[in-house]
Amino acid sequence: MRRSKLEISLDILEVFVNCGPIRLTRVSLKAKVSYILLKQITKGFLTDGLVEERKVKDYLVYTATPKGRMVLSQLREDSQSNRNLEQCLLWK
Repeated sequence: MRRSKLEISLDILEVFVNCGPIRLTRVSLKAKVSYILLKQITKGFLTDGLVEERKVKDYLVYTATPKGRMVLSQLREDSQSNRNLEQCLLWK
């Protein structure tokens, strides 16, 4: 069964929240999503302020912001009460 765009976005955001700071290659493996799609979604998360980017040594790592943690928490609550999640998170 295929995951919806929203489910993929939630899986990625959850990895940022639970495993950050983390490199994108590790996020790709943990969220089971292609690197190209991950970069597109991460760009949207950066624009929306859900994730922040930092340089550690010679590579970039990403971690969820407090806003990203709050959004994930709210989306989890919404999914448990079977609300329409498509309105909660815009697909970028």
